[in-house]
Amino acid sequence: MPPANPLPAGLFPSPRHAFVSGAAGLAAALLVYIAVLWSGIAAPVGEAMRYDSILTPVTLAILFLALSRQPALPLLPALMLLSAALCGAVLSGIWQAGISDHTLLAGLYSHSDSITYLDGSERLLSTGKLTPIASRRPLTSGILALLLFVCQDNLRCTLAVVVFVCAMAMILPVRQLIRTHGWVAGYAMFLSLFLYYRRYIGSTLTEHTGLLFGCVGFALLWRSVHTARRLSAIAGIFVLTLALCARAGAFLILPALAVWMGWTWRGNARFSLRYAALAIAAACAGFALNSAMLHTVGYPRNSQGNFSLILYGLLNGSWEQYLSEHPEVRYLPELERNRVVYAVVRQRLADQPSSLPAGMWRAYRQFLFSADGPYSFIRFALQRSIVETSPDAQLLPSHGLWEKIRGWPWKYLQIAAVYLIMLAMSGLALVAMFILARKREPASALLLLSSLSIVASAPFVPPWDADLMRLYAATMPLMVALPALGLATLAARTLRHAAPAPQVNAVPAGHACEVLAVASVSLLCLAPCLFALRAAPSAPALGAGGEQTQTWMLRILPGSLIHLRPGASSAAHGGRTAAEDAIRGHMGVLASVHSRRAAELSAALSAGDVLALGFEEQACALRYLVLDTSTADLLGRRPVRVRATPVLPGEEIMWWRIYLDVAKSR
Repeated sequence: MPPANPLPAGLFPSPRHAFVSGAAGLAAALLVYIAVLWSGIAAPVGEAMRYDSILTPVTLAILFLALSRQPALPLLPALMLLSAALCGAVLSGIWQAGISDHTLLAGLYSHSDSITYLDGSERLLSTGKLTPIASRRPLTSGILALLLFVCQDNLRCTLAVVVFVCAMAMILPVRQLIRTHGWVAGYAMFLSLFLYYRRYIGSTLTEHTGLLFGCVGFALLWRSVHTARRLSAIAGIFVLTLALCARAGAFLILPALAVWMGWTWRGNARFSLRYAALAIAAACAGFALNSAMLHTVGYPRNSQGNFSLILYGLLNGSWEQYLSEHPEVRYLPELERNRVVYAVVRQRLADQPSSLPAGMWRAYRQFLFSADGPYSFIRFALQRSIVETSPDAQLLPSHGLWEKIRGWPWKYLQIAAVYLIMLAMSGLALVAMFILARKREPASALLLLSSLSIVASAPFVPPWDADLMRLYAATMPLMVALPALGLATLAARTLRHAAPAPQVNAVPAGHACEVLAVASVSLLCLAPCLFALRAAPSAPALGAGGEQTQTWMLRILPGSLIHLRPGASSAAHGGRTAAEDAIRGHMGVLASVHSRRAAELSAALSAGDVLALGFEEQACALRYLVLDTSTADLLGRRPVRVRATPVLPGEEIMWWRIYLDVAKSR
């Protein structure tokens, strides 16, 4: 790169000033975040930003340009305020609009995979043990249980804390990149992370924990290469390992980082086995911490339990194919199901060994040369069609494409922007790799080795199972750093001024940052183990729940009530939403893939009903509930005996109407 232009001195405060600035920024960001959620004033903007691909990049570009013009700007507080405001607005918009999609119901309730981790958290609080499914990735459910405990089981409060913590973590990679490569690189990193994270805001998926730890790990690794601090690299590998345990993904990055560390700190030798061994030890420590939590509160044999289906899909095309050919496997206990699937996989390899290299080639081809590649998370914006329809939709189908574009131009501009951003990010990543390959420095080696290891991991986290890069949450900061650096370099050369070069040794000496990061992450992971000591033994679970009427001991999660009423929606904090919006306009409180059931449910619910999420004490399971107003006023956090009947009959009962049976708590 060209010679460095010095960055503003305000970007590198002393440790004392950095602590004061960070504490003040955190307090201000929290106040702004609470105000945004409580008032609901930014909800319409937040709802639009969840899917927008045009105004969001432009608005953030203007904001970052304005911030870059402030020479003495306190960097950390400014980024904290921006991230808190944006993520708070999106969460407020989701709650107020009552959006239902593949992971959310009525904007508030987790659905599909997301509910399994929330269910495991409630089970941990109640019994001291996770569910078998939640034991696949115990860190997420354990941390969620800890937050539920701190928030006194309040669902909205817990979701708000999760989003706020992730919003603060997202700025750590951005801050490090601004320090070393300037505001353009920081803008591209922040925009990319926000576009990735906005999909998961409001849910309880493992991507929260994976991205949270992934951002911390990246910040520590990036800090190490530009300050020559070995402890930062070791701490970064430890935290990144926890990120991969929380959201399984590209595990091959860990041996790649060991190679990188041995090369970076080789001294006068060709390679340092000592530092490579330290990197491996840091990764092993992360796996050991995850294993300790799993053995304390989970089922160890269920760890990463769905890998059998991923391997089957690699050999046969899709894991769903096995479930369609052998539907009885779906209802087997997870350990038994894995045993059966692994047996089929071994037989397939014995009969047709070429299926493995063929599957690996298919994974590489789709990862590198299709719209399901590294930056496919941008395509989430296209899912807006799930929650809205064109007012002229009935008039357009019979017309040609040009007539459709003229009838609803903004939609097609958004679609074009999605693919342009994906194409631009891929091109910028190639530019960055070309530039980095010509340099022999730690930062270049870090990104190149990380990128190659992520690509090498593609067969084990295949694009067809990644669901727009869900499985790559832990390594997403490393993946989007490439286009960020590519954009910074091109911007500097286009504007014909010197690009900021890495500010080596810009951070004062001391190990407080590394020790604080490792200690905080470790305590966050180990604290949920205390619930195994204080909780009562698990009660035997009831049957599958197919009966038409059941008697439960039920408690309602505070903050989970949604009052359906006619008219316009009220503020998000009030927990009220219009029946027309929550039921008819947004496919109701049923997943959009079940349109017929959604229509039936829309007819079964009416203004005046109250939706809620409850925990059934006997079966230790979460239930989606429909109550009348009087029953909702009587139920609370203490268990109460109720009668439950299905809102809709069928084989898979999702929603239950609750009647107070005996108004007597246990």
